[in-house]
Amino acid sequence: MTTDRVFAAHPQRPVYYLRLAGGGFRTMIDVALLVVGSGLVGLAGAVLLDGLDVVGNGLGLSTAGALGSALVLGVLGAFAFGVASEGGYGIDRYVVGFPRVEVAVARALTGVVVSVALRWGASALGDLAVDQNVALRAGVEMISSVGLAGIWVSLVGAPAAWALRRGLDRLGWGVALELPALFAAWALLSLALFDMPQS
Repeated sequence: MTTDRVFAAHPQRPVYYLRLAGGGFRTMIDVALLVVGSGLVGLAGAVLLDGLDVVGNGLGLSTAGALGSALVLGVLGAFAFGVASEGGYGIDRYVVGFPRVEVAVARALTGVVVSVALRWGASALGDLAVDQNVALRAGVEMISSVGLAGIWVSLVGAPAAWALRRGLDRLGWGVALELPALFAAWALLSLALFDMPQS
């Protein structure tokens, strides 16, 4: 009997739920870091364009300050992308053998944990960045908005993504669209909740 069949036959075992929670957590932390990376890299691009006077964003930074801030934001965004890529985004091997509805529940619950951790991290960084320029404070605000959006996306978006996959599985599109839909919802809500700090 394979390991997956043992888990399916004995779902009451703690290791079953630990493995299920671990698989859900890996997926949600990967998606969250992709959203954080996208937000920070996009913000770095906006700061860079402002510093080079290509686009006036009203940040009020010197060219050197804008370039330095854009570099910091870009490096942090690239780091988030790198960690997400190491996690194997989009690979379901961590939840093979589990009922899809249980996977959706695990992702919803662990997604809340990830989001609260992002909010806590942003709060800690905010104390350090309070005396920094507006671009770096905006980076902290971006992380905070991703955390806040993640709470809603985890509770609503994860079940909705599961429903999307279930509805499109017969067409063979479910696997391909489930996580991109979750990422898109998370990214769009993060942008909607983002509040640019005052310079």
